[in-house]
Amino acid sequence: QTLSNRSVTVNVLPVPVPAISGLNSSYCVNAAPVTITGNYSGGTFTGAGVTDNGNGTATFDPAAAGSGNKVVYYNYNNGACSNSTSQIVTVNPLVTPGTITGASSICNSGSGTSVQWALNGATAGGVWSTADATIATVSATGLVSRSEEHTSELQSHSDLVCRLLLEKK
Repeated sequence: QTLSNRSVTVNVLPVPVPAISGLNSSYCVNAAPVTITGNYSGGTFTGAGVTDNGNGTATFDPAAAGSGNKVVYYNYNNGACSNSTSQIVTVNPLVTPGTITGASSICNSGSGTSVQWALNGATAGGVWSTADATIATVSATGLVSRSEEHTSELQSHSDLVCRLLLEKK
């Protein structure tokens, strides 16, 4: 019996290390769709609200995904080896600002230098703020107080006595 040596060339391919770019960690549910990209030309994106474009990119649509924590997956196969990655994205629901109730004016003198406002039917959280803190301020609990520096301005506008523009952020 004769023994012979034979050789075989084996190509060792590296395992791909996929990565996702262009996807933020959170979006509001009404945010515009965004294009996300894989680090290889090709690969496949999947997940809630994800439309794969077939070229290593995809569109993530927060409205289609819906509120909550979602997982976006990116899989790449180099012909011999495949690997995948994922990224969690939080889609936040729309908040309900609620209705502001309370007195619509503040007296310019005496004890009526502040009024208490309330917010009804609002999503929990948020911050009270005023459009112009030099005219009046608002506390974290909705207590609105006029500014002493603007007493004469308020007195000269009796038809608009201390109108405040407040917003719930």
